[in-house]
Amino acid sequence: MADDILQGTLNDTVDSKDPTLNNPYPAGNSNKQYNPKRRKFLLEKLNEGIDPVKIKRMHVMSGFDEDEVDDAISTYQRLQTGAPRNEGETDQNTKNWATGVVNKVVTPEQAMKAGIDMNALMSEVSKMGMPDTNKEEEKENAAAVEGLDLTNRILEDDKHKGISGFIGGTTRTLPGTDAWQTASTFNQLKGALSLEKRQMLKGQGQISDFEFKVLGQAATDMDRSSSEDDFKKSLLKVRGVYQTALGEKARVKVKSPDGEVVPGQLSREEINDAIKQGFLVEYY
Repeated sequence: MADDILQGTLNDTVDSKDPTLNNPYPAGNSNKQYNPKRRKFLLEKLNEGIDPVKIKRMHVMSGFDEDEVDDAISTYQRLQTGAPRNEGETDQNTKNWATGVVNKVVTPEQAMKAGIDMNALMSEVSKMGMPDTNKEEEKENAAAVEGLDLTNRILEDDKHKGISGFIGGTTRTLPGTDAWQTASTFNQLKGALSLEKRQMLKGQGQISDFEFKVLGQAATDMDRSSSEDDFKKSLLKVRGVYQTALGEKARVKVKSPDGEVVPGQLSREEINDAIKQGFLVEYY
């Protein structure tokens, strides 16, 4: 009975008084672009749950072109998986997923698991303008990069000696001299180590809890009136934090619970792992 109803519906469609439904191809179309009204009808039947095999079996009696039916079935199956309907054409579902990827609401991996065709997805993402992840990373790391550069400029060639200790730390530097330039760089570094800037780095996930603590202590201890050695120790701690914040390894001393101290170069992950195991870690 269901087959008879379907057959009748197909016959009614082809025998409709609407002349545009009587031809698989719109008038004057030589590119085998199937009649959209007839395609819509077939897609509606498929969406209603009609078995594609039954539609294929009845197409001859109904006047539907065999290729026309195959095209409709293929389109329906592609729509179910989110793949493009035709070459160069992207369905709305894929566009929605692409919008989510661009806005970082979903990942391409999630879209793939949902059955979205990856070539179509990434093509649509490219059209929408996917954010340059490298530029985004550079922007997020800018503060750490600047901090590391300032610290290195003070440490290179022992320039820190000219602005610290009994003489360098207590006498005024003359404009235009190396000491004057180094003192200016140091003031910039102090600004970069302010509580506000440290909290910003922490809030952005650029530094860990441990790194935040080390930077805070170093900022407090880094006084030009302190000895050259103590001043340098603070600078080295700051440099170490910026290095691990940028994914590099830094020089550290690791002290075990039994008192053994082992120097080495560790990444942030390795430092955090050592701390979890009860070791004391110090940048130097």
